[in-house]
Amino acid sequence: FDVLQAEDDFTRFFLYECYKMPSDFTAHQQTEHYLTWRETVQDWMAEKRIGVKHNSIFPDDQSE
Repeated sequence: FDVLQAEDDFTRFFLYECYKMPSDFTAHQQTEHYLTWRETVQDWMAEKRIGVKHNSIFPDDQSE
């Protein structure tokens, strides 16, 4: 995953992760480190976390 910080508001961050299959993301959400992270940062949020799903167009699935 990547962590980005907004240039115009240093208190806003954007985290994004890439998975090949939707099931890969679902499996990730069940890992111990994810569950620990989610619980740890919950009180750090100024507003509720939101998930915005995207489709990858580049690089394509054939690229390694």
